[in-house]
Amino acid sequence: MSAGAVALGMTVSGQALADSGISYISQLDLALIEVVSDGENYTSVPGSSPAIKGKMKMFLNAHKYGRVKSWALWPSIQADDTPKKQYQNFKYSKSYPIGDRPKKVERELPFAIYVQAYKTYAKDACNQMASRLRNEQGYSNEEIFSVDRVLSVKVRAEVSWEMSGAANDDPPPVQVDGELPARIL
Repeated sequence: MSAGAVALGMTVSGQALADSGISYISQLDLALIEVVSDGENYTSVPGSSPAIKGKMKMFLNAHKYGRVKSWALWPSIQADDTPKKQYQNFKYSKSYPIGDRPKKVERELPFAIYVQAYKTYAKDACNQMASRLRNEQGYSNEEIFSVDRVLSVKVRAEVSWEMSGAANDDPPPVQVDGELPARIL
């Protein structure tokens, strides 16, 4: 990697809602994404950068009285201290007709986020990091861009669903935030 570049190391993270559904990244092909600079800003991601690939897993449970009406599952990424970028255009989804609605749904599905889809986000995240280094730590452009830096990126599986039945089943649904162990390059 050339001086003045940032590598984005992929990590795995998942969100969960207890007692109703959970989604997470079950497999992630580690990707090292290079973002190049002109010495003042991060400017581009080479077209040869790898896709962020893996598998997402989802479990839904409508419990005693409910049925799963529909669900959707899609990937997202989030670099350190930046907003999450969701890729709902890469989602999988399914709706079930009355009379054919399952109580439980379990799926493991592949995903790929190609360079064209993440390059602007990656460049912006790196420029935000450079701005923080300037404004919060007083680094000069030479200090920022003269060394290679690593910015961690979490990859998540996002899920939404609609279920019928008692919303306050026993035990009641509780929001939890879970993460799988991080893998950083």
